[in-house]
Amino acid sequence: MSKEKKPKKEWKDLSKKEKVIGIAGTIFIVIAIIAGMSGAFNNKEALPVSTNDTKEVDKVKEAKKEKAKEDKPKEKVYSLGFDAEGFKKRFNDVSKEYGSPFHIDSIEVKDGEIQDVATIMLNDLIAINLNINKKDGSIRDLTLIGQGDGTEGSGMDIMLGIGSIVSTLNPELDQDGRANVLKGLGLDKGMPEDATEYTEGNIKYSFVYVEGAGVTFSASNKNDNGGTH
Repeated sequence: MSKEKKPKKEWKDLSKKEKVIGIAGTIFIVIAIIAGMSGAFNNKEALPVSTNDTKEVDKVKEAKKEKAKEDKPKEKVYSLGFDAEGFKKRFNDVSKEYGSPFHIDSIEVKDGEIQDVATIMLNDLIAINLNINKKDGSIRDLTLIGQGDGTEGSGMDIMLGIGSIVSTLNPELDQDGRANVLKGLGLDKGMPEDATEYTEGNIKYSFVYVEGAGVTFSASNKNDNGGTH
């Protein structure tokens, strides 16, 4: 006599841990990470010159600066493939799909000297910082910063945030694909002692855990070496 199959649960009916497993990967990885997260830097003297000489030197310097600007090749703008609004929409779609409690209402972009910036508070313990290219408004890179408060729930929230970002930036990945990203960061063995990196498609992920300080999870374009744009 064949056993009746239990009906598959809808996302809205799943527990938070089941949702975390669905968005972040296998149960073994999730349990290992949550267990770690919950508990939770020859001077040379110039020769004196006359006033007239100084003026001439300044003119030469300015001419060289202008020439350098003209000759300087245009730097390539690297990005994650979204502007702020595009990221917000995709992130919210992912949250809705997986039943995550996180929702971005708005993103306030602030003017910066080299790049514009924005901070998104997912809750009191989790923030996402965005660096935004001034040239075209695209997001150059992002960093999730999360701290546990000693509860399992806070660790699961951090995992939901990380899983949501991976799903947002690599929408082609299924559950196993997202689990591979976490494995590539060394998270299948708990909290890595050293900083880790893993590249999936065009996105380079990095993960750092400092006991007492929390988790830093970053994403950038794989070709971006960190120069100023």
